[in-house]
Amino acid sequence: DLGTDQCALEIESDASEGESILRVPLRGEGTNISRQTDVFEQVSGREVDVLFVIDGSGSMSEEQRNVADNLGQFLQTAELLDNEFQIGVTHLDLGSTQDFQGQNYEAGELIGDPPFLTPSTPNYQTEFSNRVRMGATGGSQEAGLEAARIALSDPFITDEGTACNRDADCAEPYNFCRQGTCGGRNAGFLREDASLEVVIVSDEEDQSTATPAFYTDFFRSIKG
Repeated sequence: DLGTDQCALEIESDASEGESILRVPLRGEGTNISRQTDVFEQVSGREVDVLFVIDGSGSMSEEQRNVADNLGQFLQTAELLDNEFQIGVTHLDLGSTQDFQGQNYEAGELIGDPPFLTPSTPNYQTEFSNRVRMGATGGSQEAGLEAARIALSDPFITDEGTACNRDADCAEPYNFCRQGTCGGRNAGFLREDASLEVVIVSDEEDQSTATPAFYTDFFRSIKG
C-alpha cells in the first residue's frame, strides 16, 4: 500500500488510575524501496521544548512575577548551550483559567497566540511574561502533572494533517489551523528530535488524579 495512511489506535484499560481509553494517533507511509537506512543523531543541548505549567490560584501572584522576571537568566543559559528552544505555557487547574486579556483556556491548552514561543517570535520575552502572569483566575485543584499530561496528549498535541487556510476549515477536535495544517491547539510544540522539559510552578501539593509512577511512565513513553 504505497503512500501515507493514518488511523487512531485505542487502548482500553481497566486500571483504577488514569483514563480508561488511551487514543494514540498513528501515521505511516508505504514504500517499495527495499533498503532503509535509519540515522540517529545526538541532539542533546540543541533543541529543547519547555512546557511551563503555572498555578493560577489566588496566592500565586508573587511566584508568577518571579518566573516572568527571571526568564532572561533562563534564556541566557539556553543561548550558552546553543539551544533552539520552544516555550509553551499552560495552567495547572483542571477547569478553565483566563489569561491577562480575559481569554479562557481549558486545562492543557497552551496560552496565547501563537501557542508557543521561539527565538523568532516578536517580543517573546514580553509575551512570556504576559502568559505567566495569568493572575488569580484558577480554581482550587492544583494538578500540575495531570495538566502536563493533557497538554502533551491527543487531541491537543496532534497534527491531524488536513490542509487548511483558517481555523474554520478544520473539524473538531482538531480545529486549529497552523502553518496550513489542521491539528490540536498545541500541535507542533512537541518536536521529535528535541528534548522535553516540564516546569511546574505551584505553592500547593499536587492534586493530580493518578500516581507519580503513572506520570513517570507517560513522560517516558514520549521521550524515553
